[in-house]
Amino acid sequence: MKTIAILVPAAAFLLSGAAAFADEYQTDAGRIMGMNAQTGAIQLDDGHSYTISNPVLLNGVNPGEHVIVTVSPSHTVGFQEDTGQFDGSGQQD
Repeated sequence: MKTIAILVPAAAFLLSGAAAFADEYQTDAGRIMGMNAQTGAIQLDDGHSYTISNPVLLNGVNPGEHVIVTVSPSHTVGFQEDTGQFDGSGQQD
């Protein structure tokens, strides 16, 4: 019984820290409607615009592709292609 009394508060403490960490990063997802590969600027179909911190990451990315954008607490902006856009048929949504 003492073990449970110790573990429950410890678990609650760890989970509260994980939730705080997750809140520090912001994410957005959508289809790229416009982009400038030289400056790293992209605009998503939801109207949000971002400037990717490392524009080289945009090499090979085309307007119309689904991406997930992540903004770190230090305002570094990165992205990855949204693999959920593919249904396995070889065709994009």
